[in-house]
Amino acid sequence: MVVTDGSPSYRAAIRSHLGHATRVVDRFHVSRWFAAGLLEVR
Repeated sequence: MVVTDGSPSYRAAIRSHLGHATRVVDRFHVSRWFAAGLLEVR
């Protein structure tokens, strides 16, 4: 298991070097993206 943000460069590195790992997005970034989406909808 690897915890990262949603960066495409991290995804690519994990896929090429740790293909068997499960990628998990950290709570901070999920909360930040949710809050940004909520503000946009309002």
